[in-house]
Amino acid sequence: SAAIGVMRYSPDSNILAVGMQNSKIILCDAKKSYAAQGCLRSHKGPVTHIDWASNGRHLRSVGADNMLCYFDINKSNLSRSKANIYPRLFRNTFWKTQTCIFSYNVS
Repeated sequence: SAAIGVMRYSPDSNILAVGMQNSKIILCDAKKSYAAQGCLRSHKGPVTHIDWASNGRHLRSVGADNMLCYFDINKSNLSRSKANIYPRLFRNTFWKTQTCIFSYNVS
């Protein structure tokens, strides 16, 4: 079991994204006793920052590996959430928070 690095609720508070020191992001269903429902993998080091898109359909993260990663969140089936390899698609996305230390929105 890895240590937690960062936690962030989705805009509707139904999903809790938990960034782990073992490079994973665990998606927990806040409506079902916080059961882990999905796991996102893209980082090669601890996850340090997480932001949700205002619509709750996307998540971005930064890790100790200095990678900025984007994910598509399947709200009806969290286990089907996946990495998005086209970061340019998120250039005009509105984010609920701005904690990631670099992104298209941060200069």
